[in-house]
Amino acid sequence: MSRIIGGFAILALAGCSSGGGGGGEALSREEQAETLSATLAAVNVSEPADLPTTGAASYAGFMTAGLPTGAGGARREYLGDLTMNVDFAAPRNQVSGRADNFTAGNDRLNGRLQITGGDLFRNTVIDENFTFTGDVDGTLSQNGRQFVIDAEIAGEFRGRNQEGVSGLLFGDVEGPEGQDIFDGTFVAEKP
Repeated sequence: MSRIIGGFAILALAGCSSGGGGGGEALSREEQAETLSATLAAVNVSEPADLPTTGAASYAGFMTAGLPTGAGGARREYLGDLTMNVDFAAPRNQVSGRADNFTAGNDRLNGRLQITGGDLFRNTVIDENFTFTGDVDGTLSQNGRQFVIDAEIAGEFRGRNQEGVSGLLFGDVEGPEGQDIFDGTFVAEKP
């Protein structure tokens, strides 16, 4: 089954901005997202039955969204900052978070998307289904134009100790050109 994150162009970047080797430039957000995506894609999916039943975890990373903001509703690929929280002890609504600061080059969208109502599926088969889902709602705007998002995420944990999360974003967007569908991806890791 092919559920590898497809929204990021996965590149084999050799290091991070603070690595040794003398004075390299800091990585751009796009490069940081690509590096994180490649790193998490190389880590095994966490077994859902082995997820903790106590405690909580926070994750920071990136979300992509292909939104119809161009001329005539043409899609542009945006990259946003993502924070996600997981309450492993909660009986329901274990996953929450937000995504904002969506940019495509110098093009910026104002507003925030909220992740709510996310549930864990501890009995799922990882080769067939994702480990968690959640609702993604909010309004992004640009130059007086509004894009109302009604979407979902479907994701999985990565690593023996759930060091990261990755998955897909998909749903509807209501904008100046009417209603359309869109998709994207997300990756995040424990800080």
